[in-house]
Amino acid sequence: MNVIIRVDSSKVIGSGHIQRCLNLANNFSLFGIKSFFLCSNFSGNLNYLIKKKYPLKEIKSKLKIKKKYKPASKSIQLNDARLTINYAKKIKAKFVVLDSYLFNYIWQSKVFNFFKLIFVDDLNIKNKCNIYINQHYQKKNFDKTIFLNKLTKKFIGPKFLIINKDQIKTKSNSKKKKIFIYMGDVDTANYTGKIFKIIQNNKFENYNFQIILGKNFEKKKQLLKYKKKKNIQIIDKRLKSIWNKFNINNDIIICSGGLIGSEAMFLNAKFILICQNIYQFNNLPINKKFIFKNLSTISEQKLLSCISELSLTKRLKK
Repeated sequence: MNVIIRVDSSKVIGSGHIQRCLNLANNFSLFGIKSFFLCSNFSGNLNYLIKKKYPLKEIKSKLKIKKKYKPASKSIQLNDARLTINYAKKIKAKFVVLDSYLFNYIWQSKVFNFFKLIFVDDLNIKNKCNIYINQHYQKKNFDKTIFLNKLTKKFIGPKFLIINKDQIKTKSNSKKKKIFIYMGDVDTANYTGKIFKIIQNNKFENYNFQIILGKNFEKKKQLLKYKKKKNIQIIDKRLKSIWNKFNINNDIIICSGGLIGSEAMFLNAKFILICQNIYQFNNLPINKKFIFKNLSTISEQKLLSCISELSLTKRLKK
């Protein structure tokens, strides 16, 4: 059985959608389902990660994305839907997967007429699909009016997190405690640099930090020029998985509220989660002690206090 996966990555979009769909394709392969990817060639894309394992057809797109969460125009959506339908027919796909904020019910309604459609969502977008997956939403009340297809099967909540179990294996034999900092592939607001400046303070010298820079992090060169203290290490290369270096019993991760944050919660890791936008914050449980709306809501002393408290615990309680 063949499936089309329509997903993108870029300097604006980031890498989370691609990584999630690679996880999905990996799980499909366990059931004999072959995945074919359809992706735009946006600047800063991570299509090379897909090419290593799966067939990929690139779309030469003239669309300039300025806002990550804004859908494409109606004409662009309909044109893209036609390209998707034609490619799906060519490879005899049984169904189509969409993981993108660019294409809402306009794109979906077109594809829905020809193929079974799975929509992976984070923002509670108005949709028309056969299967709806939203792994981030954790509140009881869900807006049912967003579903144009009354027969849509819904998989909502963190228990439907799309993961690759091989990539979230953690270590448990390392005695040296580390604090990982990863604010995503793009980090437009430069949370990485701002946290770096905070931990340069002598108050943090008893902790060992590893800062992982995203491929599309624009402040990368600027950050690498700073003189850093001995307890701070900067990793400027794409890791297959952060979790492979992570000691689940001892280590702490400071991260954003995207895919990496969801994985931290799934693993029951010790985390300090700093949201980069209101969408991340709204989809997370607000009663979590170490989740912050944005960087401005966490002071230097608060960050130190969180690290100190987490260092004294073995693992967070679920």
